[in-house]
Amino acid sequence: MLKNNQFYWAAILISLLMACKTTQKGTPNNDAENLKRKFEQADDYAAFIAKNSERGYDGEIDLFPDRDGLASKEDSAAFSAQKGAVVGPFAESKGGYQLVRVVGTYETKQLKARHILLQMSEVPMTAQDNFADKLIGEIKAGKSFEMLAAKHSNDQTNKNKGGELGWFEPNAMVQDFAEAVTKQPKDAVFKVRTMFGLHIVHKQEVLQDRRTGIRLVRLFKNK
Repeated sequence: MLKNNQFYWAAILISLLMACKTTQKGTPNNDAENLKRKFEQADDYAAFIAKNSERGYDGEIDLFPDRDGLASKEDSAAFSAQKGAVVGPFAESKGGYQLVRVVGTYETKQLKARHILLQMSEVPMTAQDNFADKLIGEIKAGKSFEMLAAKHSNDQTNKNKGGELGWFEPNAMVQDFAEAVTKQPKDAVFKVRTMFGLHIVHKQEVLQDRRTGIRLVRLFKNK
């Protein structure tokens, strides 16, 4: 009889321990879901992040023109969510998790251009402009842009690729460059000076490929 009682109480104790372990294991998820609901209901997401995130809030808003750059589980959840919705939690590589709130959308604009970058700081600006005008004249007369880029450009990333910059959003470039390219018509060849030097630019395509991107903010929590 005693042995049966011992077995009974041992079984009860094991059950309680297992229940306790399961509850403890589930607590982080419950905390995350509670925080997620509060985050979604918060009128001032910046203040909420500043108060509840391990990393605070520095005013940064992540912009994604498409799903590239987002983690595989984030992309479908974020792009299918409505404004104000919170998706996650998503596990972090170093432990903890993050919640992602969709704060809005924006229209992307794509440009295509190529350039020859002249870095001639030791040469007077008038001489720099004259040299750039000379190259522009040669290009308009039919000389190969690719050949001139390979010979004269100081942009080592693309001088041997015809100076190609590919498709880009204006805000991905420095302001002076972006404004100049945006204003010029298709096929224009012109010069613009930026912090990097004097650029000879060929605008290959006008604004196109407009897409709706999303604006995201993140809240981080440790384990």
